[in-house]
Amino acid sequence: MKRPASMLQTSKRLPVLIVVVLATVLVVRAWEAWRGPPLHAWHAFEPHGSTGCNGKGATASAAISRAAWKR
Repeated sequence: MKRPASMLQTSKRLPVLIVVVLATVLVVRAWEAWRGPPLHAWHAFEPHGSTGCNGKGATASAAISRAAWKR
């Protein structure tokens, strides 16, 4: 059975169109990420008076260090 020419042409162009759309989305997303404000060192910030997770004045990092890690 012979395929019509337009169906064969469409089946060849569809993967190319999908790749072009995905590449465009990737480029636009990367461009938007670079346009944003610079990131801050949020992970190194601990507010004054932080009591951590046990509420007894120990910092969260000290509580994590004392925690028993079971595997």
